[in-house]
Amino acid sequence: MKEGVTMKKVFCCMLVLVFLVSGCHQIQLHKEIKNQVEEPKIKEERYDASLLVEKSGIVQFVNDIPIIVHKNHPNGEEYGFMNKGERQVYTHIYVGFGHRYIVWQQDGVQCFCAIGDEKNQEPWAIEIKEEVQEVAYKHEDVNKIIKDIAHQYDGTISVYFKDLKTNDVVNYNPMTMYPCSIIKIAVMVSIYHDSEEQNINLEACKPYLESMMIDSNNTSYNYLLQVLGDGDGLKGIQRVNTLLRQFGLQETTLHHALVPGDYFFTDQGTNQSSAKDIGILLESIYDCKVASVAHCDDMIHLMAQCKDQSGLAQGINNTTLFAHKSGWAYNYYLDGGIVYVPNRNYIFVVFTDNVQNNRNLCYDLSNAIYQYEQNSKE
Repeated sequence: MKEGVTMKKVFCCMLVLVFLVSGCHQIQLHKEIKNQVEEPKIKEERYDASLLVEKSGIVQFVNDIPIIVHKNHPNGEEYGFMNKGERQVYTHIYVGFGHRYIVWQQDGVQCFCAIGDEKNQEPWAIEIKEEVQEVAYKHEDVNKIIKDIAHQYDGTISVYFKDLKTNDVVNYNPMTMYPCSIIKIAVMVSIYHDSEEQNINLEACKPYLESMMIDSNNTSYNYLLQVLGDGDGLKGIQRVNTLLRQFGLQETTLHHALVPGDYFFTDQGTNQSSAKDIGILLESIYDCKVASVAHCDDMIHLMAQCKDQSGLAQGINNTTLFAHKSGWAYNYYLDGGIVYVPNRNYIFVVFTDNVQNNRNLCYDLSNAIYQYEQNSKE
């Protein structure tokens, strides 16, 4: 009797155990099914470089909040900001990660900056027309004047001309070249631009600006780059390069301080620019696009006092305002500025390398263009 009761108890216990195990399994299975329903796996979006679309242009940012510039990836590390009113030249478009990006190269870095959502319904930047055409000019005779004179000299010659009344452009033999001291225009512009953002004490910089632009002092150039970099010359170089891209210059990059001069620093690269880029920068000063009207007037006044009168200035009447900057080193001689002919202002920039009698070349070119513009009746 006792043995039957005991067996019955054992059997009941076994049934309970089976029920509990089965129940636990069902609960666990239910949880797994529930998790699969409530927490589906989301496919992570990845950057696909093959989706870059080659499209170039210039945008101006209109968003009140600064837009982050990312490094080498649409969601890469922060590389800078684009503020309202600033312009940027781009070479590609990328759509993804919920946004539309413009893409450009800067100092070996591929930069991505969102300009709106994927459909661009509420853009943070607007397209603007590129104002300088590569070879868009009515004055075909200007191109012939430059070509005929250049062919009389050996060496390498690159010339940029723009009539500021008609917007006609000649870009003869375009190329990049070591810019010597003409690059100091870029540092001057950067100082005035950043002083308006209250990052720089302009009054404290003025003695160095005068020394750099009038006397072409290299130490002043090196010092002002340190000011732009908050004490770090290499950061100052990066700041100037960033601004130049915003102003539309694509062939100009700073890499080092100038010698002879104090405070030397370098990122091991070589300064580069082109006659066209210097022309674009001069026009940006003329049109007051890089700083206020008062500050652009200051810059023109500084360039008008340049002590080197051995280049383009020879071919211009001494009563005509010529705001310019020159530079020379090794076999290079460069000069470029704004010529204020009544009702016919124009920009003229000449880059030369290994040209004997380069000052004579500058006189011939400058005087021929000056006479042409002065006598033009258009």
